[in-house]
Amino acid sequence: MASSTNRSATPASDMAPAAAIEGTDGDDILIGTDGSDTIDGLGGHDIIYGRGNYDFIDGGDGDDLIVVGDGGGRIRGGAGDDTLLGGDDREIFYGDPGADVLKGGDGDDTVRYTESDAGIVVDLASGTGLGGHAEGDVLHSIESVEATAFDDVITGSDADEAIFGGGGDDIVAGGGGDDMLYGDDRIGGAGADVLRGGAGDDILNGGAGADFIDGGTGTDTVRFDASFNGEDYVGVSVDLASGTGSGGEAEGDVIRNVENVRGTLEDDVLVGDEGDNELSGSFGADHMDGGAGTDTVRYDDGLNPRPEAIDVDLAAGTASGGDAEGDTLVNIENVVGSFRDDAIAGDDGGNALSGSGGSDTLSGRGGDDVLHGGGQGDTLSGGAGADTFVYEFAHESFNETGPGSLNSLDTIEDFSSAEGDKIDLGDFRADPDDTDPMDLSFVGYGEFSGAAGELRLVEDGTDTHVEIDTTGNGMADFDVRLSDVEAPLGEDDFVL
Repeated sequence: MASSTNRSATPASDMAPAAAIEGTDGDDILIGTDGSDTIDGLGGHDIIYGRGNYDFIDGGDGDDLIVVGDGGGRIRGGAGDDTLLGGDDREIFYGDPGADVLKGGDGDDTVRYTESDAGIVVDLASGTGLGGHAEGDVLHSIESVEATAFDDVITGSDADEAIFGGGGDDIVAGGGGDDMLYGDDRIGGAGADVLRGGAGDDILNGGAGADFIDGGTGTDTVRFDASFNGEDYVGVSVDLASGTGSGGEAEGDVIRNVENVRGTLEDDVLVGDEGDNELSGSFGADHMDGGAGTDTVRYDDGLNPRPEAIDVDLAAGTASGGDAEGDTLVNIENVVGSFRDDAIAGDDGGNALSGSGGSDTLSGRGGDDVLHGGGQGDTLSGGAGADTFVYEFAHESFNETGPGSLNSLDTIEDFSSAEGDKIDLGDFRADPDDTDPMDLSFVGYGEFSGAAGELRLVEDGTDTHVEIDTTGNGMADFDVRLSDVEAPLGEDDFVL
């Protein structure tokens, strides 16, 4: 299959679409195919080219050069001072013994030190490694680190990174960027870890053990969705105002500079502080108290969301159905619903209610409310006050030329110019992939002229339809029905 010291190559043309290639104990040149290959260099100072598709490459003993193809792969240099060069896709590099060069390329690349026989110190900003299997390593373009079973120190860079401390008492610092920091590993473990988010909007999960969690600047989230005692999932109690946690994986935690909390699959108590917090209880009958500030409860990011719709009443402080079953809500101003057909009602204050997916019924009641149906034929009622109805994409209410149908037409039941209601289209896009909002022009009760981005009004008995031609074909690609409108609408009724 390969030569030894004379370095003759094994070309891809001699191989099947996916091959198992094995070198010798000499210095080999091994070239993979365009398939998903398994390549083992064995001993010697080898040069290995993975080529295309997702490859599994092991350089074996010796100082190896491994060049990964465009399909990514799982790559280990083995013992020795190796150079591992990633491609355009995602690579998982194994940090084996030796002073290695690990260069990730353009994908989201990971270095695993989980087999190290001692703790490590890795700094992604400087690209250096010390201790254990990281000793002498140089790291470039690495977005994720999985540390050891010992006491590690891992520091991120200004990029967005995911860092897993593994076992032991670890110090994990995110640096800049929007990072995901885990005190333990992906499947558990315990340790009294220190997590520092730094700048950016970070997600922090200390895991088991009494952890110190500091979100730093930005809008940060602490998560306990994997709280497990070895036999059962365990609920947690988290109080952002006092900065303390108890129960399950929150037991003994100290929490600082964190704005948002995500609970467990069991019954949690989540309490906010004087700032603006987001609380997500996931499964379980949760008690969520936002405290001071403008606080939001979310039902769109549960670990394993139930298929049932939810029913939330902020005035009563109750919630039922799906992930909301048995929840009690205190000092909550805003709600983000599930992807089912939800019923969400506000209170006498100003609320922001979002339905996410599904055919939702949103009722603002009193106060100046902001309602965002999110698509699928929603029914919206602002109630008393100057309410705002938000639309961001054409598909959120009847898209004739796209995937929608008449069944996805939204209805605003009580739009009132006299009360100061508005329809907010300031961030409106024809397609979710569009980078910039569409420039809309108001043409009143006239006809479309064939120019893209025109907004017109159409009377239909006591109803008025708000229509937008996003393509310039003279047809409505977006349509919202305003029922029982008492007075003609004008451009001042819109945010464009």
